[in-house]
Amino acid sequence: MPTFLYDDWTSCHTRNWRRWLADLVDRPVIGVEVGALEGRSSVWFLENVLNHPGSRLYCIDPWGGSCYSGEWRGDVEGRFDSNIAPYRNRVIKLKAQSFSILPRLICDKLRVDFCYVDGLHEGWAVLMDALDCWRLLRPGGCMFLDDYKWIGPKGTISPGPAMDALKLILPHDPERFDFAEDQMCFFKPKE
Repeated sequence: MPTFLYDDWTSCHTRNWRRWLADLVDRPVIGVEVGALEGRSSVWFLENVLNHPGSRLYCIDPWGGSCYSGEWRGDVEGRFDSNIAPYRNRVIKLKAQSFSILPRLICDKLRVDFCYVDGLHEGWAVLMDALDCWRLLRPGGCMFLDDYKWIGPKGTISPGPAMDALKLILPHDPERFDFAEDQMCFFKPKE
């Protein structure tokens, strides 16, 4: 049974995730999650979308950097490892800052079906993560970002302005664009 000590920031989004990711269920899928923390959303993706034995989820997190939600609550990385243990053969754990690992995945020519961006909640980081994730996405894939309305410590720029900029600059499919429950979802046009 998974152990989570942080608030449940996943359940309120799963209705939208089911809709956005419906075409990927029961297929060999590759996903990227930027910001995995304890693995609550990772477990949800693995149980509800990445259920094909050929599916893989790349989980990127430094597991030990800054945490705006307060003090770290115990061994966060250890809880992640324990929570995803039943799915270990479908998880590629990358302990690193996203801005250092995503460009490597691009250079390795990784192509993915979806990206979930919920890492560092500062506007510049959200923009960098999203642009790198967009380059990883296959045509027709989707990228969704969390915490549009998040307000951080004084002096930080929240994710909202970065997400607004992405809506203007990404060559996304406007008919499939969605904004729901504090998240934006972009679909890359099919070629």
